Order: sequence, then C-alpha cells, then structure tokens
Amino acid sequence: MKGRTFLVALLLVALNGYGQSIRRPLQVGDPVPDIPLQLIQYSSDSAQLFTFTQGYVLLDFWATSCSSCLLKFPLLDSLRSIYPAFQVLGVTGYRTTKTKVRVEQFLEKMKGKFFLPRFPLVVEDTTLTDLFPFASIPHYVWIRHGTVWAITNWANPIDATTVSRFLQDEKF
Repeated sequence: MKGRTFLVALLLVALNGYGQSIRRPLQVGDPVPDIPLQLIQYSSDSAQLFTFTQGYVLLDFWATSCSSCLLKFPLLDSLRSIYPAFQVLGVTGYRTTKTKVRVEQFLEKMKGKFFLPRFPLVVEDTTLTDLFPFASIPHYVWIRHGTVWAITNWANPIDATTVSRFLQDEKF
C-alpha cells in the first residue's frame, strides 16, 4: 500500500509540473525570446518584443516612485535623438498586471511639471521582470540584435560615450 501511495504522489507531482515553462533569468550572451508586450506611448497598444530587439535597444526598468529613474528620462530621450539606431523601451518595474492605469494616471498628473519620456512604455508586464530580475532600479538591459549585450544598473553611467560604444558593438 505504501508503494502505491508513493507512486500516486509521484505521478501527481510530475503531472502537475507538466507543461509549465520554467523561466530562468537571462544572462549576457543569451538570445532574447519574442514575447508580447502591452504598450503605451506607441503606435499600437501591443507589439512583440522582436519589433524592438532586432537592432539596438535599452530596456529601462523604472517606477513612478523612483526619482533617479525619472531624472534619466531627458537624457535617454536626447540620446535617442543623437543616435537614431538606439531605441529605449521603458519597463515599469512593478511586477503586476495592473500598471497601465497607474502609469497613465502618473503621466497625466506630471504633465507640465516634469519631463516625461517620449519613448514607448511597457505596462502590464510580468515576463520581463522574470527574465531580467533586479534588486534595485533603475535597471538596464542592453539588447543588440536579439541578444543580451549587457546588464547594468544605476551605478553604471549612461551617456553618449556608452551608447556610442554599444552601437559600435564594443563592450563597456
């Protein structure tokens, strides 16, 4: 009887885990999977990540409560103007599916009081925060032609030199 109970328990555990994808965090050099994104400040409400990651893109993980994140927006926008091949995708660092309204309300409230980003913002995300976990924000993921090129944070400067090196495929 004990053997049969053990076998049934083992089968239940095995069947329960079947079909669930295990998302491991991505590292530098890993290919970035194509996942659907919910967006604001973009020509469409949704897009696939590959729409952005086939060139040079910076994923900027941020939050409405992070002042250093907000202070980076003017710099990121100006770097996009200087380097047209450089794209920025803002990813709200809240690991929830209820961020769209929260971010839209924040942007509306801050209009005219603060410089707001002009790049697309990913909302309603739970996948990117699994793929690129972080302990603090801002958190940056540099993607070059569909591959993770670098992962940096607030301690690493983002400036014209860094972006130029990124666009020339130089490590930094």
